[in-house]
Amino acid sequence: MMSALLLTLLTPGDAALDLRDLEKDLDKAMRDSSIAGADVGAVVWNLQDGAEIWSHNPDNPINPASCQKAITTLVALDNLGPAHSRTTEIRYTGELEGGVLDGDVYIVGDGDPQLVIERWWKLATDLKASGVDVIKGDLVLDASIFGEPETIPGWPGGDDGFMGPAYEAPVSGLMVNYNSVAVEVGPGDAPGAPARVSLEVPTEWFHVDNRAVTTSYGGRQLGVKRIEGPEGPTLLVTGQVAMSASSRTFYRNVADPLGYAGMVFDEMYTRWGGVIEGEVRAGETPGDTERLTQLSSRPLWQLIGDMNKYSSNQIAESLLRASAAEALGDGSAEGAVELTKQTLEKYGVDVTDAVLYNGSGLTREGRVTPRQMAGVFQA
Repeated sequence: MMSALLLTLLTPGDAALDLRDLEKDLDKAMRDSSIAGADVGAVVWNLQDGAEIWSHNPDNPINPASCQKAITTLVALDNLGPAHSRTTEIRYTGELEGGVLDGDVYIVGDGDPQLVIERWWKLATDLKASGVDVIKGDLVLDASIFGEPETIPGWPGGDDGFMGPAYEAPVSGLMVNYNSVAVEVGPGDAPGAPARVSLEVPTEWFHVDNRAVTTSYGGRQLGVKRIEGPEGPTLLVTGQVAMSASSRTFYRNVADPLGYAGMVFDEMYTRWGGVIEGEVRAGETPGDTERLTQLSSRPLWQLIGDMNKYSSNQIAESLLRASAAEALGDGSAEGAVELTKQTLEKYGVDVTDAVLYNGSGLTREGRVTPRQMAGVFQA
C-alpha cells in the first residue's frame, strides 16, 4: 500500500490566504483518484501561533520514510548543538624511539559520518609526520562507540539487496566513504575489449570480476554486484557498454567496515614508507594510551545540511547514535531510540503510538503520525 505523510506550514506572509478555499482544495486533493486506497495523513498549521488549520487523518500512524531525518535533526541539534564536531583519534601504547614504536596503534572512531578517503589519507600522513615509521605491534581499529558494526536497525533488506546497494550500508563508528565503494565502468579500448573498470579507492580489499564487454554501439544494461565469498568480497561487473558511451558510477556497500578501513589505512601508511609488523584488526582501546594525532569533523550544522540535502542514511544513523553516546553514554541502536523518545517528549510530542527503529527512516515498520511530525517542526 502506498503511504504519504504531508505537512504544510503557513507563515505570516500567507495571512491574506482564504482559508476556506484552502480547505476546499485540500479536501478535493484527498479525494483524488491517484491516491485512492493509499494511506494518507496530512496537517496544515500556522507557523506563527501553532494553530492547526486543517487536517486529514492527523493521528493515523504512517511510515515516515526519510521524514525521520527531520526527527534526527531535532535530536542532534538539541543534544549536541550546531557547532559540535566528532573527533577521530590515533593513540598508542608502548615506547616510541627513533621512529620505531614498540607497541600498538589505535584508530579510535567517534562516529564521524564524513570520514572520507581524503581524511583517511590525512590520518595516515599525520601518523607518519608524528614520527612513527615502524609499528612493531598491531594496528587496531576501535569503532566501539556504536557497538559492533551492524545493518540499519529495522531494515531486513531491499529488493535490490543482493546487489549490495550503498543506501543500506552497515552502521559503524569508524567508516571509509560512508561504508561504500564507488565503481566506475566505461568503454574499453576497442569493440570486443573488456570494459574499463576502476575503483574510487584503489585497494586490494575487493576482487574485481569484470565480465562486461565493449561494443560498437548499443549495449545491454550494465550491472555491478557485490558478492561475499570465502576469499573475500568480489565486485562482479556484467553487461555491455558502447564505445561512445560515457562512464557510469555504481555505489556498493562494504559488508565489513573495519576490515576495509584497516586495509585502506595500511595501504596508505605503507605508501608513505610506514611499516606495520603486527596485525591489522578490530578491537577496543585500553585506558593507558597516549594520543599521537586527531582529526575533527565538520561542524554539526554542516553535517545536518548534507544529511537532509542528500537524504544520507549513513549521516543520519551516525548523528543519532553520536547524540545518544554523548547524552546517554549509549551509542547503540537502543540508546538512539531511547534518546529520540526523550527528546520528542521534552518538546511536548506524545510518542505513545510512535514506532521508532533508527535515524534514517529506512524501515518498513516505522510509524509516526502527521500530528507528531508537526510537533517536531514546531519544537
